[in-house]
Amino acid sequence: DMWDNLQINILQSDISLNSREIGIQATIDVKSAFMHLAGVDEITITTESTAVQKASNLEIAMVLDISSSMNGNRLSNLKTAATQVVEEILSNNDNGLDVVSFNLIPYGGTVNIGNMFDEYVAPLTSSDVILDPSKNDYNIGSDVLEEEFRFSDGLNCVEHPYEDYSDDLIPLQSRGQVPHFYRWRSTNPWCPTSESAVVLNTNDGDALVDYIEDLTLSDGTGTDIGLLWGVKSLSPNWQGKLGGEFSDRPSEYNDPDTMKIMVLMTDGGITAQLRPEKGYVDGLDNIKGSQQTIVSTGNYNKTSSHNSAYGRQKKLCEELDQNGVKVFTIGFQINATSQAAKQMEDCAVNGGNYYLVESLDISQAFQAISASISNLRVSG
Repeated sequence: DMWDNLQINILQSDISLNSREIGIQATIDVKSAFMHLAGVDEITITTESTAVQKASNLEIAMVLDISSSMNGNRLSNLKTAATQVVEEILSNNDNGLDVVSFNLIPYGGTVNIGNMFDEYVAPLTSSDVILDPSKNDYNIGSDVLEEEFRFSDGLNCVEHPYEDYSDDLIPLQSRGQVPHFYRWRSTNPWCPTSESAVVLNTNDGDALVDYIEDLTLSDGTGTDIGLLWGVKSLSPNWQGKLGGEFSDRPSEYNDPDTMKIMVLMTDGGITAQLRPEKGYVDGLDNIKGSQQTIVSTGNYNKTSSHNSAYGRQKKLCEELDQNGVKVFTIGFQINATSQAAKQMEDCAVNGGNYYLVESLDISQAFQAISASISNLRVSG
């Protein structure tokens, strides 16, 4: 067979964050059809070729748990690790690449959506809005999600009914507001403070590093809501609606020049979505006062159609899988056999990975993810 003597030599292999250039030399001996008459039985044919593979666009969503249990060294280590990822990826922004964009979504009990709040919360001028509801108005369980409640002292968090758990747009000025209240820690509000609001669609490295350093803790572990905004920050349905520097982002899922990455990190299982029965807290006297459960936690065996926190998270993970987003998850000092660990492991899809961090050194997991992102960009 003529291919038995084919020889392939790699002349060069230059790999960077966003491209891979491989030079190949192929040599083969081919039997001569006519030149054997002149005493030449074989001809050696050599050819060289260079192939360049490059992913010019990179969109990253980092969904980070800032719940009360992340206090002390845990939060400090998270800040260091997240900063390293941002700095490493942006510092390797070579070969003319200037289209890396980050979405940072910290979450505690829920997510503070920052400047987008006025776009998606029901306006005070609406005839359907109830401002500072009484206990009788507000003590309605899961119906809280459907009502247009507003609060004089609230932060920028909105209620999310089940239909929000997809990559679709949220109808403008349609959602109620999460009240300002505390559940377990008097210093950590359920809705994250403005210092821990989302930052979307940017590659301003200095601003991102400063932002990470200023993160403050929230209460509760609303992983499903953090993941909700992570999904939306990568969805082409939200193109031009996230603010930031890139009006043409998020790109289409099937864009051959774009890679979408999700990094999800938590240190515990999802908590139920709770609300104070009377709607808001007067001072700190009612930190652990009477509260209602508006969304149950559920459990690992619940399906993605089940209207619980775990069901909602599963729904979002399935959507990421279907749309080809590469998902990396980190379980930070969580029980390896817990339902939280199983859920995080299952959510790592499309060439991503699940990292169980048993020590305080969360940087190792983030460094592994950063290296994987670099490899995926030139091989995916």
